Amino acid sequence: MERIRQQKIPTLVDLLKTAEKYNKSVIFDLRKPPANHAYNSRYINLTVETILNSTINPELVLWLHDEDREKVVQMAPGFQQIFGGKDGPVWDKAQRINFPYNNISAEKIEDYLQKKVLVNLFVIDKPWLFSIFWCANVSSVTTNACHIFSEMKVPVWHLAPDTYQMIWILTDCVSCFIMLSMFLLQRYCSRRTLRAVDHDNEVLLQRLHQHLA
Repeated sequence: MERIRQQKIPTLVDLLKTAEKYNKSVIFDLRKPPANHAYNSRYINLTVETILNSTINPELVLWLHDEDREKVVQMAPGFQQIFGGKDGPVWDKAQRINFPYNNISAEKIEDYLQKKVLVNLFVIDKPWLFSIFWCANVSSVTTNACHIFSEMKVPVWHLAPDTYQMIWILTDCVSCFIMLSMFLLQRYCSRRTLRAVDHDNEVLLQRLHQHLA
């Protein structure tokens, strides 16, 4: 906790320097300042200018903000434009889409990838969940668990919900069949045993009657 208390939030310039050093892409949410803020009307321009004044490759910048997007494209055509929302990309130059992981199907992911549109999902922090979308060929994810995912060499084995449900139903059906078969077999064996006992008693009574006669 003490180490965490000593940490500071990096500036955008610090983030860009670190990303450039390791050749990593940058994606961030951009919030509009309050109405009385000095940069309320210029925050997009200032953000784009800060990035362009750095030495980072513009292609490493994933631009997510929707406001004045066409203006941003004119200022920085090298930025990768990312779109999100329930209806997917609404702009013909979308290179990536950004979705919450629980709002997109595997079929939709495949459809986007076939159209050469890269898919980023957020926020994925569990290895099993990461594995599902790894197997679905998702292009990238937003996560707080980089230290965990970077150590994974293969996906964690998992079952799709439909597969699990089918196995569960099949197991129940087989179990019911086995239990019913055992019940019927026990009943059949019990009847045979009773018949055998009745037969032995009948024979014993006949011999006893013959002996007495």
